[in-house]
Amino acid sequence: MKKLLALFACLFILGGPVFSVDVGGTFTADGRVALEDGDFLFDQVYGKLTFEGQVSDHLLASTALSLRLFNNPIGGASHSNVLGVDELSLLYSVEPLEIGLDRAYFTYSDLFAPGLDLTVGKQRIPWGVSDTLNPTDLLNPLDFSDPFAFGKKSASLAALLTYTVPSDIFSIQLVYEPYSHPARLNALMLDAVRANMDSVLAVTGFNLLPDNSGGWTETADTPEFNIKNSLYAAKLSFSVPRLDISANFVSRLNDIPYVKSISFTVDDPMSPTSLEGKAYTFAYYREYECGLDAAWDLGFMVLRAEGALFFPEGDIETTTYLNAMPTATATAVSADPYVKYTVGFDSDLGAGFYLNVQYNHGFFNERGNDGPERLQDYLVVRLELSVLDDTLKFGLTGLGNVNNVYDAFGASDFFTYIVDNGGYMGGFDIEYKPSVSVSLKAGVMLFDGNNCSIARMKDNDLVFASFEYHF
Repeated sequence: MKKLLALFACLFILGGPVFSVDVGGTFTADGRVALEDGDFLFDQVYGKLTFEGQVSDHLLASTALSLRLFNNPIGGASHSNVLGVDELSLLYSVEPLEIGLDRAYFTYSDLFAPGLDLTVGKQRIPWGVSDTLNPTDLLNPLDFSDPFAFGKKSASLAALLTYTVPSDIFSIQLVYEPYSHPARLNALMLDAVRANMDSVLAVTGFNLLPDNSGGWTETADTPEFNIKNSLYAAKLSFSVPRLDISANFVSRLNDIPYVKSISFTVDDPMSPTSLEGKAYTFAYYREYECGLDAAWDLGFMVLRAEGALFFPEGDIETTTYLNAMPTATATAVSADPYVKYTVGFDSDLGAGFYLNVQYNHGFFNERGNDGPERLQDYLVVRLELSVLDDTLKFGLTGLGNVNNVYDAFGASDFFTYIVDNGGYMGGFDIEYKPSVSVSLKAGVMLFDGNNCSIARMKDNDLVFASFEYHF
């Protein structure tokens, strides 16, 4: 299938003279430096080259190539700056370049009747109305290759059938993806998944052994390329003046892995003094989602809300093997349903000011009402001021994170709970756009917290600068 998509992209580019093709793209150089030790947290160049053309009155073709240059050596085995000696002779290790097919699809409009459109190929299918955290946006896997690009998604191979009634009041979408792709993770996300292993070891008591912190063999049991691992989805949308409402259903494999098994051997099962052969395995499970979203344009502001009810397919368990024998199980994700939701608004306040506020229960990688991955609460605020005909923009970003608001109100001391189980991110940035095609941006981001998701970032205070060019 990948070869067919690559062939399609080549034929599309070579077929440019047959029909008119619009060529565009972006180019970005991005650098982030840790304030604590001067390490480059992110120092890369990436971009996208897009081709789009109207093949006929009803047929639209689109493709995009992506590239990413890592400005540092990356070892093929270690995925870090630790290289084997022989890798110093390999260009793709010393100066790694990542090239991918970002998307490639056809859209045929008015297929059998007016308003019936079919899109087939590798595509990004956004669902939901929120613009920061979208609990119903589940049709494409998360891409955490950039740990600061919250909500970034990768395109998926899919067939999308859309029917819109002539009055545009009602529409229905049906989606089929032959494979539920896993998310692309970064080091911080992998550490979050590994936290599940620590909780399981705590149940068995083996977390108290002195040598359990390192030396683990890690494997990921990714989904087989089989029809049983397909994704199915449907969405009904209603639109009236100033109000859009939709309901959706999704059956998919959750794109964030859980710890399926932990195994090790000990010298004495009754009184162990050391762990050997330490290994654990990631895996994926099926879940079902029913969601609602709404956007209401009040003129001076737009209200947005989304809610998603999740049903894991049974209890998802982690099994611990001691000397090759199963000794304990722990619930990684309970079969009990749970709800993610977000509410917020954005508004042009006048005089160049723009405000976006969003409250969210449950981050992208969180699930369930219990355990180390249980849903947490977030408040995101973004305030912008544009001056000089929008050529200069100042931005303030704040993110507050509380481990659980319900627990906070139930605690004997609300403010003590917030301090002990909460965190924040504060950011300031300046953007200068000398033209519509060029953007220069710089800023600072600060993190702090305890016993919450954002606390994992508290050692990553940083300054950043980027250059972006659109063509």
